[in-house]
Amino acid sequence: MAPGATWNPIGTLPNLGTVGSLVPSVVQKFGNRQDLNSTEDGSPAVVAILESIAELTETYEFEELKYRSPVGQLTFGQSEYSIPFLISGNPIAANDLTKMFTITFWFEGQVNAVRNLKYRRYPTTVMYAFGLGGTSNIDTPPIYWSRYNNNITLAPAPDKDYYYFIMLQLRHPNPTTSQADQLVYMPDSWRDIVAYSAAMRLAANEGAFDYSSNIYKILHGDPKTQQPGLIMGRVPQMERDEMMNERQLSLQMSRYTPGRV
Repeated sequence: MAPGATWNPIGTLPNLGTVGSLVPSVVQKFGNRQDLNSTEDGSPAVVAILESIAELTETYEFEELKYRSPVGQLTFGQSEYSIPFLISGNPIAANDLTKMFTITFWFEGQVNAVRNLKYRRYPTTVMYAFGLGGTSNIDTPPIYWSRYNNNITLAPAPDKDYYYFIMLQLRHPNPTTSQADQLVYMPDSWRDIVAYSAAMRLAANEGAFDYSSNIYKILHGDPKTQQPGLIMGRVPQMERDEMMNERQLSLQMSRYTPGRV
């Protein structure tokens, strides 16, 4: 995507359907309990699906939630930036992120060399962001980034108004109106996983622990039989993309010089 270009508008992102469309599958996987077959806001099945979506999308990578921010501009001497400010313009109205892949800025304008910032824990970043020995430290481009609450801290503080962009995974949005109408931004192949995960929650809530234990094995595998579960059996898009890539090993050789006897 070219710098400054916009991303897909709301409503065109890949998704596996709505929360409500998953309810029949959840009911079927939990003993076909028709008393749980409701798509009303706050109904047990809907709540369990939303909880499962939140857990799964925070834990695993999903291309449907990956996002490149618009090109923005850092401010000379300013180390802290709010996450909503940095990821403004995203197409699903999420104001948080679950994974940061890169924070990239250009050294001059929006051309030539770039730098990807490296992650460091907050105490280290603060030390470089706000100066060593009590003095301000804004005489070099940023090197590190860290997260604290809903802010991103860059260190050292930018010595210029650099142009930047961010590659990240957005947090899955929460329903703003009808819970059942919330789109689920995951691949369609994860439909069973979301439904089983929700059914496992329902089983635990209903005290049906045999169901809960069996579904857990379906999802995560059985250590006794070393059988992988559904989640481990899914190959992420990133891994599928790299399957056709050759692996190369570059060797460096010096010129041969005959030894003396």
